[in-house]
Amino acid sequence: MIGTILVLTSMLGVAAYQFLKGNITRATATILVVLFSSVIALGYFELLAGLLAGYMTSVAPWAQLICFSLIFLLCFALFQTAIIALLKEPISLGDLVEKIGRPLCGLILGWLISGVVLTAASMAPIPNNYPYARFKDRNPDASKPAHVLLNADGFIVGWFNKISQGSFKAIREPKSFALLHADFLNQTYLNRHALDKDVTLMTNSPAIVVPRKAATWPAPDGLVDKEGQSINSPAGRTPLLVRIGIKKAVKDAGKFTTSQLRIICKDKGPDSHTLGGAGFTVYPYGYMVGPKTVEKKRLNEVINVAGQSGEGNVNIDFLFFVPSRQVPVLAAFKLNNAVQLSPPVSADQSPSVIAFITGGSSQERRQPNRAPQEPSPDGASEQAGRERDLMDVTRGVVADPSILQN
Repeated sequence: MIGTILVLTSMLGVAAYQFLKGNITRATATILVVLFSSVIALGYFELLAGLLAGYMTSVAPWAQLICFSLIFLLCFALFQTAIIALLKEPISLGDLVEKIGRPLCGLILGWLISGVVLTAASMAPIPNNYPYARFKDRNPDASKPAHVLLNADGFIVGWFNKISQGSFKAIREPKSFALLHADFLNQTYLNRHALDKDVTLMTNSPAIVVPRKAATWPAPDGLVDKEGQSINSPAGRTPLLVRIGIKKAVKDAGKFTTSQLRIICKDKGPDSHTLGGAGFTVYPYGYMVGPKTVEKKRLNEVINVAGQSGEGNVNIDFLFFVPSRQVPVLAAFKLNNAVQLSPPVSADQSPSVIAFITGGSSQERRQPNRAPQEPSPDGASEQAGRERDLMDVTRGVVADPSILQN
């Protein structure tokens, strides 16, 4: 409701102003200014947020909102000043054209401004029903997001996604916002579904690791849930297991929801493991508690690894249903962790399943006819030196400056 009111108020208010005092030429130029300013803000807010959070840890949860807003406002002010200087004398296109065109431009301009405001608000550490309820509280479904009126925020993010896939590629390697932050608005809203349970939105340092090899493999046949009921793959989806290690030493990583953990997939092809192009986000169905047993988790259920015994990383084998024509590329966690995944191994090369038991220790359950692996206490030594951590490429709030998607 608040989001819809914001969009309507912005559109009608700006349209009224343009009709009474505006000029169609300046209004058109201001529309372009909003679009260009939003591109710059989305492209660079993580870099500035990382610097701000590093110096002022107390504002880290608000860093992305603050930096996105500051960059947008600064660019808007600079560009608008330039337009005023260039268009000192108003250009009239005729009385009828002005009367019709000014309010129409005002409606578009108000719509775009409301989209920028809603995009910024989605980054704030506030209850997930604000500024609008994108997902249901009790049982959120990532495939069924709600949209604000005219999908104003979706247009702003989608506009930048299109640009980041092509003309703004990095010199050495393409890094697309549409991949690194696939379904960005879904990510930001789902990330805050457990704020009232002391679940943080981000971590103060890199919090996840994956094996360099055999991080992803086909799920075994005959999967069942804890009640013994068969688990069937949705049509057009392939069940894959992804091993993700949660660093116990990182305090903010101890509690999380499955809506804060996701893999990003790309279409299979020669460039499927580059960081360019567009991505598709898949959230976990649950995690393995036995060789073929899965504990299903709703997206807003909290998983607590802080109480696990042992030191090092807590390795969890998550079950994902991946579109059959796509391959996992990244594993992402909360707002500011992303690790690149190696290509899935074949079934005969897959590792033994690790059973994760909440409140106890995780232990490896060997599957039949599977060659034993070298012992690795709590998975720490297995992953040492194998981590392909995109924190060097994309860290979000605690980022290395090279996070920037160009």
